[in-house]
Amino acid sequence: MISILRSNRPVREPGSPVPELNLLTRLLLWLAKADISLMRLCSRWSIDTGAATGLAVFLSALWAGGAMFYTLSTVQVPHSLLPYLSAAWVVFVGLIDREISGALDRKAAIVRPIVALFMGTIVAVPVELLILGGPIDQDLQGRYLMANKAQLKNLSEGEARLEKRRTDLEATLDKLRQEEAQWSHATDDELVGRSRLGRSRQSGAGPAYRNALDQLAAVRQRIDEIRRDRQQVEKSLSFERERLEREFHRQEVTLVTDFPSRFIALGRVTKASPALNRMSLWITLTIVLIEMCPTFLKLLMPRTDYQRLLRADMDERIARIDALAALVYERVFRLPESPDRSIAEKLEHVRFQRKNESRARQEQPDETNTGNY
Repeated sequence: MISILRSNRPVREPGSPVPELNLLTRLLLWLAKADISLMRLCSRWSIDTGAATGLAVFLSALWAGGAMFYTLSTVQVPHSLLPYLSAAWVVFVGLIDREISGALDRKAAIVRPIVALFMGTIVAVPVELLILGGPIDQDLQGRYLMANKAQLKNLSEGEARLEKRRTDLEATLDKLRQEEAQWSHATDDELVGRSRLGRSRQSGAGPAYRNALDQLAAVRQRIDEIRRDRQQVEKSLSFERERLEREFHRQEVTLVTDFPSRFIALGRVTKASPALNRMSLWITLTIVLIEMCPTFLKLLMPRTDYQRLLRADMDERIARIDALAALVYERVFRLPESPDRSIAEKLEHVRFQRKNESRARQEQPDETNTGNY
């Protein structure tokens, strides 16, 4: 029995103060719902185990909060409320894990797998939507094109008609410019009397020259008309395109990319591809296991001296309460009209007295053991 109680830690001298824990360790122990006053008396291994449990609680809650933030950002939730709702979810998950990690009985951890399956599934869905975002977007875009096939056809045909009007005018204008250049050369040739095919070969302003001038004027007048028509078409082109787009949007089947639509698309994508189905399953299982980390630590870790010390402290308090209750009951039965303090007041008095005695022993040097060494 003596060998079992021995420890490799150096023995603390009687009356010496209990070593203090740093702020980070105290915070992690609080997350693990550990009694810091008792944990200070335990081994370093127990303190590290409690801190690791608190870290697992913190990471699990932080992971759940990030997933909830992404989930709420994909639905119609005001962006100003996202941080507050995510923080509330972090607190909720953290409190659940803290209660399970700090429970005296390991049976309390049985509830966590059910909660982990529920929360892990909630967390896994937005993570899968994020990882499989490419195939999901392709599926939604393909269904959008199929639903608006007729509307897109009408829009493309209307834009093609507008473009054809403009190109036809451009082609006519180019042809008239060529004719203008030909008649301009003809007037020069007739004026100087050049000897060319189709020319009168008579210099001066003769009938051929006047005919060439009339034809040149008619072509230039036609060019001016085409230019005015082109300007009008270009001015009305933007208006016509806006009209076609308004007509399209009035008949369009809108592309919906909210959370329910992407979740339905996720089911179609994973069903159509066995590889993506396996990936989705592994993502869900991984996140569920991450959510169950505090439970695994609670179930798999061996009992430490802190747990035994905590159990002994609880048993001592229960025994003291029972003893005080028996004394109070006996006095009440003997002297029912005699005023007396309640059980809670007596317990508080005993605890306050013990704290004062412990503080006094720490402040006074131990004189009884000075001559025994």
